[in-house]
Amino acid sequence: MSPSIVRRYRTLWSRGRVGRIESATGGTLFLDEIGDLSLTAQAKLLRVLQEREVDWVGGRRPVSIDVRLIAATNKDLKEEIQQNRFRQDLFFRLNVIHIHMPALREIRTDIPLLAMYFLKKYSREIGREIHSFSPEALKALTAYHWPGNVRELENEVKRSMVLATTREIRLQDLSESILEERLTVPDADPGTKLGDKQSLKDRVTKLEIQMIRDAMGQTESDRR
Repeated sequence: MSPSIVRRYRTLWSRGRVGRIESATGGTLFLDEIGDLSLTAQAKLLRVLQEREVDWVGGRRPVSIDVRLIAATNKDLKEEIQQNRFRQDLFFRLNVIHIHMPALREIRTDIPLLAMYFLKKYSREIGREIHSFSPEALKALTAYHWPGNVRELENEVKRSMVLATTREIRLQDLSESILEERLTVPDADPGTKLGDKQSLKDRVTKLEIQMIRDAMGQTESDRR
């Protein structure tokens, strides 16, 4: 929910138009990107949570509400509090149960499943009979570091479907940023095949592991 419409979520309209918070009474209200709210909007939301009521515009009395609230953000709210960009009292109100959603690059095994989900979704929406990815395209998608997480993956699949000239998305249909990140490096574990497609972060991590193993092996040899 962007700051520009937070008031609409908080307010009940006097012309018989029910606001979204009231309409969620007895259910769940999801507020996305809570970290982007202005301090003014945060204060208004805090009042709703504290008083458990919303106001009519021009009305005489507030209306009680009972909702379950779920809020999401891609920001570190503790850091935002330190920078005086997020209210600490609102944070405490929201942070009853905290669930950390890992970045997409941390759960690479989910990337093919999500890519296929978006492929089926947009096949229906845009009317393109594209039903699969080539093995090379799927490897490239899995190797990419996805700074924009799931939304970036969704946009990439949709974009590739528009550009595809066959019934599958091929490597050449993907964005340049994904193609440029395809790196061929030796695997960190001895005996594995060369040529794995990895992100730069994975490459550095595996090389560091290999260097540690080499150093440990050298230490054991010196002891003998």
